[in-house]
Amino acid sequence: MMKRAKGGGAGATRVDASRVLTNVASPTAQPIATYLWERSDRPALRPIPTRAARSLARLAATVAFLIALAPAPDARAQVNTETLRLGEPREGLHGDLKGDLALKRGNTDFFQLGASGRTFYQVGVHTPLLFVRGEVGTQDDERFAENGFVHARWTAMWWYPRAGSELFGQVQYDAFIDLKFRALIGAGPRFMVIDEDWVELFLGTGTMLEHEVLTIPADDPHPRQTLHHRSTSYLSLKVALAQTLALTNVAYYQPRWDRVSDFRVLEELALQADANDYLALVTSLVFRYDSEPPSTVVRYDLDLKVGIRVTSDPPS
Repeated sequence: MMKRAKGGGAGATRVDASRVLTNVASPTAQPIATYLWERSDRPALRPIPTRAARSLARLAATVAFLIALAPAPDARAQVNTETLRLGEPREGLHGDLKGDLALKRGNTDFFQLGASGRTFYQVGVHTPLLFVRGEVGTQDDERFAENGFVHARWTAMWWYPRAGSELFGQVQYDAFIDLKFRALIGAGPRFMVIDEDWVELFLGTGTMLEHEVLTIPADDPHPRQTLHHRSTSYLSLKVALAQTLALTNVAYYQPRWDRVSDFRVLEELALQADANDYLALVTSLVFRYDSEPPSTVVRYDLDLKVGIRVTSDPPS
């Protein structure tokens, strides 16, 4: 089980054990601002118990800085809901807000704003959660981003802390990948594979029913409406690089049960640096791939975001 890091308290960081990201959090939905690590009165992960911790922390900070300077491609396909999870906070009602903003004026006029809010209730082994996300963006007075996402989930770790079940559902739209409407519902088991002082590894799998309505040209060979059963599996790795620096990596794979060549992949790497008990800087790099998109949509997306997270739940 995880233990409080030395010097814990205001500076301690804790793993978002359930968190999010979703499909059990399904990456099959719209991209949302990722949630990495959250604090609560549950003991935090200890930093890597070797000298390598300092070197890794410096390296991670450097990578995050370089990523923040890189241009952000327009990526709007899938959503990682695994990072929506909050871990194992104390019982009761919780919530947080996150926002990201990009602005440029002069030779190019560019504006992009994203915001998300989450609330959940922890009681015993049960954690019902609701997450909402929206985004809009314009460049030279032309809109290039317009999307929204709502996700609901019920997680119950019946055999705490090693195994449990998840029920989830979500709705989404994204005008710029021709997605008029997407809805899905599913369920599956969730397992904790590794639970050490400084690292956690979770595995989830399940099945879901997905319905999509697309706004594509009439001559596009891709159907405008689809209803498919998909498998959904994910691996979620969380590492405490230092007391105020946390790294997470989540990978999803979602093939159709009746046509495995039609699949979706999501890979997300994210870094969170805590400024204090309530405020953190979050940098995320997300790669999404759809093997059979409409002809008007490219198969892959790369999404880079830097945002600020504000939480209502500081450590006790």
